[in-house]
Amino acid sequence: GVGKSTFINAFANYLTFDTLDQAQQQSSSSSSPLILIPMSFMTTQGDHFEETVVHFGSPDPNEHHGQQGQSVTQQCRSYVFSIDEKTDLRLIDTPGMGDTRGSQQDIINIDHILSYITNLSHLH
Repeated sequence: GVGKSTFINAFANYLTFDTLDQAQQQSSSSSSPLILIPMSFMTTQGDHFEETVVHFGSPDPNEHHGQQGQSVTQQCRSYVFSIDEKTDLRLIDTPGMGDTRGSQQDIINIDHILSYITNLSHLH
C-alpha cells in the first residue's frame, strides 16, 4: 500500500525512456506506459465523486487487487535492470505489512521475504 510495485514500474519507465516527452509519446502510441507489475488505483470523478477503479497491466496471479487493505503482491518477485554493460540492479517486490488479514498474515509475509533474500549473495 506504500507503492513498492508502483515504484518498480516507474523505475522501469525511467530506465527505458530518456525524457518524459519520449515516454509520453510512447504511451500515446501504445495507449499504455511500460507495466511490469499490474496495478490499480481508485479515483473519484464528477460532482458526485463517483469512484472509478483504473487498471494497468495484464492480470497476474501474484497480484490480488480485489481486497482493499490486503497486500496486493502475494509473493516476492525480482526485477533485474541493466544500468550499464557491467552493472545490473535487482529490485525485489515484496508483500506489504499491516495486511487486513491480520498479524498472522504479516508473519507469513515476513517469513517469505526472509526466505527469499536468504538466497541472495548481496543485499543493499
